[in-house]
Amino acid sequence: MKSSWLWEFEPNEETETIIFSFRIEYSKIEENAIYHSYECHFTVDHIRTLFIVKCNLEAGKEADFCRMGSICHLNLRISRCEKSPVTAAVMYEIIAEQAMWAVCGRTSGKQ
Repeated sequence: MKSSWLWEFEPNEETETIIFSFRIEYSKIEENAIYHSYECHFTVDHIRTLFIVKCNLEAGKEADFCRMGSICHLNLRISRCEKSPVTAAVMYEIIAEQAMWAVCGRTSGKQ
């Protein structure tokens, strides 16, 4: 089993260091399961937004909304932040499970 988390924070201009604490409780899926906890702390220094990633999911031409088994379009846009002094490009690669996703167009490249 694999789980992922994503969170967003919006630091103000004076923020240079952010300290995070992450804690989760988990157990097996059964009656009277014993809960365990996992906790970690980490610090992020020198925060700067380099790229902005936007995506949206659109229903296919014959549908009003996305549903399981129908074709939907995932549009992904990566753009450089105007405030960023970095001139490097972002390399990307799309790895999709072929039984569930069909990737049309480029699956890797340089932005």
